[in-house]
Amino acid sequence: NNNSSTSSSRAMSPVEKMVGHSRGINEVCWSKSGDPFIATASDDKTARLWDAQTGDPLVEFRGHDNFVFACDFNPNSNLLAT
Repeated sequence: NNNSSTSSSRAMSPVEKMVGHSRGINEVCWSKSGDPFIATASDDKTARLWDAQTGDPLVEFRGHDNFVFACDFNPNSNLLAT
């Protein structure tokens, strides 16, 4: 009996619904410092910073000339690269 296949097939349900992007999301990254922040990169040419506990949008990063494909926090999570 392989327990890993059983645990990976369990149903999952959303914890929070984060509403804000007008097009698809290409990447989601979590703060590395333990702070409750999530960043998203989107085809709407923005990146966003979210409160992971409430799902509230905190910052919208505009000014990209094209789709935003990736995002990542530095190790201290005080910088976000897109």
